[in-house]
Amino acid sequence: NLNVEFYNNAGKLIEDYNSSIGTGYRLCVKDNDGKELYNYYFIIYGDVNGDGNINSLDVLVLQKYILEIKNLDGLFLKAGNISKNNQLPNSLDVLKIQKHILEIQEIQQ
Repeated sequence: NLNVEFYNNAGKLIEDYNSSIGTGYRLCVKDNDGKELYNYYFIIYGDVNGDGNINSLDVLVLQKYILEIKNLDGLFLKAGNISKNNQLPNSLDVLKIQKHILEIQEIQQ
């Protein structure tokens, strides 16, 4: 007998299960006493701002990261590495997001 809860990347409990899951969201498995047993974090490659969508805002955030205007870390940094080559995100990753938005090439999750 376990309970499952979803939290957004700000730690707020999600009660509307019709919304998108974004980078940094957490699935928490609890026992009947409310004790957390397992936590699973989500990474949506291309969703570097964690809103559950891959769009021009993600392009902007990743460009700012590359230009050292904005910091990305943790799961958001990993979500920016569309190439999944264990390197820091770069302009090729920005290009992959742009191609995804234009429906030229889908980002594989």
